[in-house]
Amino acid sequence: MQVGQQKFGMQTMNQSLYSLYSKRLAGLEEVMARTSDPEELKQMIAKGGDPNQQAPQPQGRSSRVKY
Repeated sequence: MQVGQQKFGMQTMNQSLYSLYSKRLAGLEEVMARTSDPEELKQMIAKGGDPNQQAPQPQGRSSRVKY
């Protein structure tokens, strides 16, 4: 978690994009097209949003999600 996120409500662009993606408000292609750090975003998606956690087990995501 980024320093200051909880205290001030700040978040990175990738955190915002991940949030939209995880709520299915934006697709994978859309969020990947808008990120400035695609590798970090891929890692966040693979690990459920927290790059410090292990990747979760697959749980029936949409067929349009490709890692």
